[in-house]
Amino acid sequence: TDITTSAHLNEVLKTINDHNVFIRMGLADIYGKINFLDINGKIHTDVDLFPAYFFQQALKGKEIVSQTIKDDLGDGFINFLAVPVWKEGKVVAVLCAVNSSEVFSSIVDLPSFNGRGFSNLINRHGRLIIRSLHADMKPDMFSLDDMGSFSPEQKLQAEELLQSREGGFFSYTSTDGLEYMAVLEPLKGVQDWAVVTVVPRNIITEQYGEMAIAIAVIIVMAFLIFLFFLFRLGRITSRNRRELERVAYTDAVTGARNYPKLLIDGEELLKSHPGRTYAIWHSDIKKFKYINDILGYETGDAILRHLTDILTRHQDGTDSIFCRISADSFAGIRFYREKQELALWFQTLKKGLSKAVSDQENQIRIDLSMGIYCPEKNEERISLNAMFDRANMAQKAAKQLEGSRFVFFTRQYRERILKETQMEAAMETAMDEGEFQLYLQPKVNIRKGDRIAGAEALVRWHSKEKGFLSPGTFIPLFEKNGFIIQLDRYMFEGVCAWLKGYLDAGYPPVNIAVNVSRLGLLQENFVEHYTAIKNKYAIPDRLLELEFTESLILDLNEQFRGTVLKLQEHGFICSLDDFGAGYSSLNVLKNLPIDVLKLDIMFFREGVDIDRERIVIRNIINMAKELHIKTIAEGVETLEQVDFLRMAGCDVVQGYIFAKPMPLKDFDELLRHQGTTPLTPTQTV
Repeated sequence: TDITTSAHLNEVLKTINDHNVFIRMGLADIYGKINFLDINGKIHTDVDLFPAYFFQQALKGKEIVSQTIKDDLGDGFINFLAVPVWKEGKVVAVLCAVNSSEVFSSIVDLPSFNGRGFSNLINRHGRLIIRSLHADMKPDMFSLDDMGSFSPEQKLQAEELLQSREGGFFSYTSTDGLEYMAVLEPLKGVQDWAVVTVVPRNIITEQYGEMAIAIAVIIVMAFLIFLFFLFRLGRITSRNRRELERVAYTDAVTGARNYPKLLIDGEELLKSHPGRTYAIWHSDIKKFKYINDILGYETGDAILRHLTDILTRHQDGTDSIFCRISADSFAGIRFYREKQELALWFQTLKKGLSKAVSDQENQIRIDLSMGIYCPEKNEERISLNAMFDRANMAQKAAKQLEGSRFVFFTRQYRERILKETQMEAAMETAMDEGEFQLYLQPKVNIRKGDRIAGAEALVRWHSKEKGFLSPGTFIPLFEKNGFIIQLDRYMFEGVCAWLKGYLDAGYPPVNIAVNVSRLGLLQENFVEHYTAIKNKYAIPDRLLELEFTESLILDLNEQFRGTVLKLQEHGFICSLDDFGAGYSSLNVLKNLPIDVLKLDIMFFREGVDIDRERIVIRNIINMAKELHIKTIAEGVETLEQVDFLRMAGCDVVQGYIFAKPMPLKDFDELLRHQGTTPLTPTQTV
């Protein structure tokens, strides 16, 4: 649930404690682990409540007050108030508040018999729930047995009274030898508790003539205590329950409901409007983390409150509800007649948020991404939580689009998301079990007799369950979820391991190029990691080539220049991949000391004027030569392209015209047996 993961939980609990009598509060998971926040701000981490009886009862769905126990985290004695937190009919957490036993004792322990009498609250097992503050109550007294000794007859009488729940009298001898008379009065309807009022027998003996009156007084006192206790306990429990429910179901930053509350209210809302068409939506603010980092969390929280206000103002009466799930994520339910209404509503939110932010003197652009799931009337009913999952799937698609956008959920998108989810679940195991395999595509030097000049390392996923998976399927996913960093490094080490074995066998050096992702380059230890692996396998300088895409370099021009220089110092070749595929800038060639320029096949596709294209290509190659940059043309598929590139002065060609990407063992065999023998071009369609 949101409350178990909210970064504001401690702040919320502190705010509640500032207006309450709790000395400690916290939220325990179902395993009993809890971080307690004291009223003085101190945090007690990883406290284990699992063995406690009150916690086990709360897990079963009961709201319960514990017996009096010694405070292991402080001084004195305490009682726990435990309230279960529900989600979809299950207890997912337990909200725990701690009170000093003195708070409850002051309710129960009304003075009697000139201060010689006192009262305790016990359960049916004789355990003290609320203990008296009377001087006769020693610190080590936690049950009726601890208060004194019982004869077999007295013991049986007391136990029968506790179990019968009817009330009555019993007697016992205290630890200091005094005889006590006690009257037990059950608190019917309040768990299994009873009030026990105790008075020394000698008090009654001294007033023997008034014994009947004294006994009557005891009974009356017990009854009054019972009534008073119920009244006070009811008020305290009601107040505490309201406070705990507010904590459990309210978002601390915006004051809106949270996700567990949305699920509860949403079910009621849909039941009360049968037959109406409704939309389930899930939205967030794009790049909200950067807003927090640049402008600060106060500004970020202010933006969240602005969005909450806008959503509140544009609710359709009581027919739509929403919540803040966590961070910048919001979700809700909205009824509609035509889907166009949802589009207009989204535009209203977008404009309102942009205006609210601009009014705050922060010149930043705020974009919303929203996913909308509209259940069809003939569609099988799924849980509300599952509906929000579908809206969230669509929201992720909207987030990939430029600007503020919304996307309707479709079954085709769901199937794609499910496939991606399955791939994410399998990727770690796939790497451990060697399913990511190293392929190499030869690079051919067309200036030196069409001989193999090296290769580019490529990854292929041979899944034991799904079979062969195209890189176009999993590479974009890994770039989104960050796994591409591990995959890049895994492939690089695989290349180094093979190259070491190849060189140790006495074969001539060969250049191998490895791709590096944007995320990989942004790692602080990027240069150090790749250098360490190169040194680990003792790979000579100028054999390993790292390929960086044109778009990556354009985004990180200044930062990338320093990285290239460091890599070259450590013996790496640095190449610029896909040159010409996007918005190539000549400043890249002017400012960056790259070693290799890879020309994209886009240059070689038929256009409006092939002659003009070839003029551009020829001059790029000539310019690269004057800058001492080697040129490679990739994606070459025809003999005509090879002939032109040879004439234009291109150094190396890579493409199906000479060889497709092949498994490592096939490339190894090709290289060892053919050596520098020319490859024969094969015309492809």
